[in-house]
Amino acid sequence: MLWSWVPYITAVPLLPIWVWTALRGWDARLLWLYPLGALMTVALHLADTLPDIAADTRYGVRGLAHRLGEKRARVAPGWATRSYRPLAQTAGRCWLSIRLYEWTLTESRWIRP
Repeated sequence: MLWSWVPYITAVPLLPIWVWTALRGWDARLLWLYPLGALMTVALHLADTLPDIAADTRYGVRGLAHRLGEKRARVAPGWATRSYRPLAQTAGRCWLSIRLYEWTLTESRWIRP
């Protein structure tokens, strides 16, 4: 099934968000965990499927890893891992710019709410 990654990408990134919210309360920065977690979740799914590609193919299973082929399915988790850092840095920069914008609106002497 081509959509074999959907249950992973739906549930796994939500787990740390749910736990953090339950223990510490909501924080908007938690929304950045979803795209970061989704990227790593697809890598996890592909890595989990790799040992079974040959057997699954014999039985007619056609998941994402099977359609990519064994060679590309082995490379994709590494690509996702390398892509994680730039995405996390982008998330940090966006959070910082939002904080600076909020500070400008609330603390500036020239702008009164």
